[in-house]
Amino acid sequence: MSKETKKRNYYNTEFLNALQKMFGFGHDYLRKFLRGDRPGLMQDRIQTEYKRLENSEKVVVTKYLNK
Repeated sequence: MSKETKKRNYYNTEFLNALQKMFGFGHDYLRKFLRGDRPGLMQDRIQTEYKRLENSEKVVVTKYLNK
């Protein structure tokens, strides 16, 4: 009998701070939105905003590495 493993998601705390200022939710509630535990329209907005922040960070890092 093997235990089922579950991958832990680690979210960028700077992004969570930015989302907290934008939407006014706590860090725990934002993580639940990002995981998909809290369904609804707000979940979609928060997930897309988090992905936008991630993509913008990747662009900045690649520009810096290409110099």
